[in-house]
Amino acid sequence: MKHASQNRALAVLAATIFLAVAGCYNKRDGEIVMKLTPGTAPELGTAKEAGYYGLYVGTTSERELARNRLKVGDRLGFSTTAKDADNKAMAGSLFAVAGDLSVPVDPMETFEWRHVPKTEVRDVLNLP
Repeated sequence: MKHASQNRALAVLAATIFLAVAGCYNKRDGEIVMKLTPGTAPELGTAKEAGYYGLYVGTTSERELARNRLKVGDRLGFSTTAKDADNKAMAGSLFAVAGDLSVPVDPMETFEWRHVPKTEVRDVLNLP
């Protein structure tokens, strides 16, 4: 009986952690640091703070399209050129860029890079 209650408690704890992490991933958290709207020129700058940056589409979407951990000075923003993991030029007209991550984006949509607060277990514990 004691063993079953311990298993149940562990299952509840695991489910709680999973829902907390999954919920944080889908929330529109953080400060907007770069934004691209249709008809504006893409800007490529650098991260002013270390941490995770999330890419969101639209102005009301809560769905994060991509996330990357950056150091101060890493590339961040939007560009008409990008390279893949093998340093080869990628085809496309517009990319959201965060460090070594390049994501093709639709120039007719609005996109935001947000500095995401420390919400994941690895961030709180300062794990790589």
